[in-house]
Amino acid sequence: MRALIVLFMAAATTACGMAASPSGAVPSGSIQEASPDVSAEATMSNSPTPRATASSDSTSLPPDLVEGIFTGDPRLGAPCIWITDNDGVYWELSELPEGYRVEFEGISPILYADGVVVARGGDRLVAKGTPNPPDIGSVCMVGHVFPAEEVYPAPRSN
Repeated sequence: MRALIVLFMAAATTACGMAASPSGAVPSGSIQEASPDVSAEATMSNSPTPRATASSDSTSLPPDLVEGIFTGDPRLGAPCIWITDNDGVYWELSELPEGYRVEFEGISPILYADGVVVARGGDRLVAKGTPNPPDIGSVCMVGHVFPAEEVYPAPRSN
């Protein structure tokens, strides 16, 4: 019965948009799977800021930078794009710098800056911005809101 109550509480907080789990994983509430003799336990914490993500040359990124795989989906109520970092955390590019726009070929996004292709779905990108600003919401709700001030291809590793 306790496991059922914990499951219900986790589902309710997830539906209400509570903060992300300590690992930063999406969705915001999570249940840890328990062995048959141990009850399930909900885990919650405040929304994290982007963690320094190890890049291919083992240097760390400042907390206002996110690097990862660029992807998106035009079917989520709006044309939604995001970066999935090395830890699997989704950072929704809720705003793009001036002159940038996104189009889709099927469900694959293409990012343009002043008419020139910057990235296609599956490419590695770096975005600089403000993680989880309190005054910006999201239609897409795929991860943490990240209005980008700068976006550029990630350096290629040799």
